[in-house]
Amino acid sequence: MTRPAAEEFVGSAGISPGPFLDELIKARLGRLAASPQRLRAVAVQWDSTGDLPESHVEAVSSEIDRLLTELDRGRSQPSLSAGRRRRLAARLGAIATFSGTVRFARAAEAVPGLLGVSGLPFEPEPEEPGMPVTPADYGEVLGTDLFAPAPDASVAFQHQQYAEFL
Repeated sequence: MTRPAAEEFVGSAGISPGPFLDELIKARLGRLAASPQRLRAVAVQWDSTGDLPESHVEAVSSEIDRLLTELDRGRSQPSLSAGRRRRLAARLGAIATFSGTVRFARAAEAVPGLLGVSGLPFEPEPEEPGMPVTPADYGEVLGTDLFAPAPDASVAFQHQQYAEFL
């Protein structure tokens, strides 16, 4: 993306593009501009905190954390801690990456390529022994902005890179 295009794009998000892009270049993170989605996420982070990620990996991690805090509109506040949501998202990412499943559903639908929460593992996370994972736990994670609506009343990772990163 050219600098004028990046300035227009970042400015459309209500963020002052000049200072942000100058900081991005100074931090040697200009390659983040190759992805509009990533550029927007980093611009939002910089606008709210004044900090830039130190690397591409940190940018993706920060973006995932932000997406996991944004729930479906109209849903109640999260009942799971941020750490548990992140661990369950990582579990879903591993399932998506290694099983070929790309869509998840809260209901147990028998549709090829779709995995209902009842088909997911309920064993406790190693960090939380004795605390089994429930369908509601998975449902809460699937209701975050990390997932986008997909066919057959299902959701899928917003971007395959998130599943692979987790």
